[in-house]
Amino acid sequence: MLSCYDNWVSRKQNFKWVGFGVDMIAEGMDGVFLLDKPRGPSSRKALNEFAKALPKGLKHGHAGTLDPLASGLLLVVTGKATRMIELYQQFSKIYEATIRFGATSQTDDSEGPIEEIPDALPPGRDQLLEKLSLMVGELSQVPPAFSAVRIEGKRAYRLARSGKPKLAEPKIIKVHKFELLSHEGQQAMVRWEVSSGTYIRSLARDLGAAIGTGAYLEGLVRTSIGPWSLANSITPGALALKDSPSWIPLDKSLVHFPKLVLGMPRSREILGGKKTVLGLDEDGGGSNEGMYLLTSCLGQNLGLVEVSKLPDQGVLVTPWKMFLHLGLLQTSIDFL
Repeated sequence: MLSCYDNWVSRKQNFKWVGFGVDMIAEGMDGVFLLDKPRGPSSRKALNEFAKALPKGLKHGHAGTLDPLASGLLLVVTGKATRMIELYQQFSKIYEATIRFGATSQTDDSEGPIEEIPDALPPGRDQLLEKLSLMVGELSQVPPAFSAVRIEGKRAYRLARSGKPKLAEPKIIKVHKFELLSHEGQQAMVRWEVSSGTYIRSLARDLGAAIGTGAYLEGLVRTSIGPWSLANSITPGALALKDSPSWIPLDKSLVHFPKLVLGMPRSREILGGKKTVLGLDEDGGGSNEGMYLLTSCLGQNLGLVEVSKLPDQGVLVTPWKMFLHLGLLQTSIDFL
């Protein structure tokens, strides 16, 4: 059975909010804001605008860049949550793409020089559905010539702008599913759910090539990232209020990971940076390998740990990234 001392109780951790100019901000603001990036500015500019409402000196960044011509959900990560950016970036994403057929673009979107394809007939709905169905599952994708991918140490877009474009090496991406939302003439709107690192511009380009009419991305909206939706986002100039659905505290931002619930002694060991062996007779000792959300028996989400099997000895639990320091755990628990 789980070993959690009866004479220990969890003190509710208050999330203190204070005024900052005209905005409301948090002390100890570690987590994720869901930002609705407008079409036009870069992700960095949208982040900088939003950051004006954040405490001075608070570490912040974004996970998952959107091109200037794209709009939609952008994750703004603050405080200790910036250490988790690589995990947030791994989430699958959903986009609604507007595609223009009958032409191609050097940038694979409406920003680059457009070359019309003479006598290109508009694709039929059945033809679109057929080609889209062939673009599901694992695919080998070539990033756009104008992209941030590095080629021989240089950004692809810098090479392209200098008049020496080079194609990047193909990479494996995954299209989970698609939906043809609308179609009229040379324009179609497609909803794609894709793996991290997928270029929607490349999907539009490759769809046009498969149909034989050419195509480029005319518009793009990112509607979700992992468990989070654009519907709960705020604009860069909006107030960052604690009760807003656009704010996800750090310990709640990774709850999609399976939980490893341990008693207080084991939790303390791991928070202190110690690798811990759980025997087969201990709770958690029979866990499968992988990444887990370490949770104390008092319900506190403590951090992420890696679990690996040991021959005939249970499992080894290795601290990966913790939300709390050991001292903070101790101050959040009182003897009765």
